[in-house]
Amino acid sequence: DIMLQYDKIARENGAERLYPFATASLRAASNCQDVIAEIEKRTSYTIDLVSGEEEASLSYYGVSMNLPDKKDGMILLDIGGGSLEIVSPKHNLATSLPVGALAMYVRFVKNILPTEKELEEVYRHTKALAREAGITQKTDDVCATGGSLRAFCRFHAHIFGKTFSNDTSYTVTREEITQLLKRVTDMDLETKLALIRLLPERTHTFATAL
Repeated sequence: DIMLQYDKIARENGAERLYPFATASLRAASNCQDVIAEIEKRTSYTIDLVSGEEEASLSYYGVSMNLPDKKDGMILLDIGGGSLEIVSPKHNLATSLPVGALAMYVRFVKNILPTEKELEEVYRHTKALAREAGITQKTDDVCATGGSLRAFCRFHAHIFGKTFSNDTSYTVTREEITQLLKRVTDMDLETKLALIRLLPERTHTFATAL
């Protein structure tokens, strides 16, 4: 139904052809091929199910088009709901880990907001998968993208009195991330209210994304 709605909107706005593709959420579905077959039957579209490596490479290509000065040494994190793509041409790395913000929330969190213990479990799980993928090096400069990242930047701007726009890049320091992580882990009333007011659709996944 959503695909048909998108098709109508696209054609009303002058699009001649659409190229539907699917990523982590559909890759992880046990009935993935059945879903694709049903979508193709009802919409006449052919769905391109991209691999984790393809998704990572495409994310990197899209970001590097807008950040040419950082292209050579950039490490990209694409933080999605179902997966996390990590790309670094310098380290010959393009991989996808099943640690998206929503995936971690569903797996580890029992209530709307996670406890400190639940966040520790998310951290340990993510770190273990990263090590298995050969990702052990820390770096000073990382470029991140994705809906969860935009939500994080909005909250960061609110806390630190800055201005954030979806149309421009936004810089965050490691120290500021540490401060925000502590604030979200402690989750006092002020923080809860700020999350609900600023990010009502992402309140439950904000901490796991961070």
